[in-house]
Amino acid sequence: MPRVLDRPTDRVRAVSTAIAQQEAQLLKAVAEAREAGEPWEAIGRALGTSRQAAWERFYRAIETLRADQERSDLDEAAAETVAREALAHTRRDRRER
Repeated sequence: MPRVLDRPTDRVRAVSTAIAQQEAQLLKAVAEAREAGEPWEAIGRALGTSRQAAWERFYRAIETLRADQERSDLDEAAAETVAREALAHTRRDRRER
């Protein structure tokens, strides 16, 4: 039986966690598409945005993820944590502009 969320903030927390997990999966998918040779234009189209917007959203996070993976052999859970942190950093940078 699913857990009942007792307070409205429990639902907020649950949705926020789900979004962070999906963002990490999206970053992983974009990184894999780039590794497969897909151009930013195709990735932007798949996301319903421009090449430039896709690049601005994901480039730094992908480079951070790659660098962290090269420095150590991260397991998938650790790589997703790094991806979430990189995306959060990218979002903060975009808000500060």
